[in-house]
Amino acid sequence: MSHPGHPHRLLGVHWLVVLVLTALAGAGCGAPSSAPSPASKASTHYPPGITPAQATAIVHQYMKKEWAAEATWNTTGQDAIEVPPQSMIDDMSWIAAKNTHQTPPTPPRPNLPATVWVPHAAWFFAAYTNGTYMLFVKDPQGWMQAYSPSPYARAPSPQVSLDSHGYATALSPAQYGELKWTPTELAARYAADINSAAQGGTVPADPAFQDGPLTTTIFRSYTTFKTNPIKNASFSFRANPDPLYVCAIALKNGGALAFITVSTQFKEHAAPGDVFRVQPDGSESSAIIPAGQYTYIAMETLQDMAVLIPPKGSAGGAQVIADSSGGVNYTFH
Repeated sequence: MSHPGHPHRLLGVHWLVVLVLTALAGAGCGAPSSAPSPASKASTHYPPGITPAQATAIVHQYMKKEWAAEATWNTTGQDAIEVPPQSMIDDMSWIAAKNTHQTPPTPPRPNLPATVWVPHAAWFFAAYTNGTYMLFVKDPQGWMQAYSPSPYARAPSPQVSLDSHGYATALSPAQYGELKWTPTELAARYAADINSAAQGGTVPADPAFQDGPLTTTIFRSYTTFKTNPIKNASFSFRANPDPLYVCAIALKNGGALAFITVSTQFKEHAAPGDVFRVQPDGSESSAIIPAGQYTYIAMETLQDMAVLIPPKGSAGGAQVIADSSGGVNYTFH
């Protein structure tokens, strides 16, 4: 199941399905044309889109609606308060939970403390509550949740820079030059590292990222594509950066808290005359791909991440501190 603070880590049945799904998780976050972009880190001359108090109220209202929808695995209710990538991740997880008759989790108490980071002239803001980070974006439907990554164990907390009125600063694309890597560059390198691990069978040594769960778990999982292929089966795999609300918020040290998304596409044909045998095991993929025999399986996954990016000229790499991931599309026959 997937709910705030506990993104569902997908499980599969065929080993390549297992590998892809257990390894994982439109518009740029430069302000849209209808809203002004901050010209500098001061940016206090821009009127705030919302106040921190209003943002906190939005978070609390979202949590109430989210847990009310989850009580019956109501994806329609969830889609009324979320947009991709998180709505796509959660929808598939909730469908699987409903199909397997899972009991919804106990909701947290209402109005939990929430830390919010609201830039001036905000059309987006970030928050942390109930053990998860969130990114909210202004949509024609209202304020919608777009990201819900959960932090890794012992991941550092972002030290967001706030002005005297409690507002954060969103970095515009013009200010990305102040960072060691731009959010878009990191998303592209992350996807390239996944592809390198899958194609080469070794974990890439990429100075853009610090060691941690990223390299020890996710990248290492993908090396199995190369080192333990299924005999005579054919498959294709490709990871790509996905430009879904790529945002950056200034940190006290001059770096940034950024939100990025990577998508993967996986397709596999069984060996001639052979089939993939899918057995129900209570996992998400088997709740979506019925038990049976198939000659072709394909899937798409999305992984959204919160990343700490160091300032330009500093030592060390970026650090993925939280992620949420899941399958969003399945094809099989």
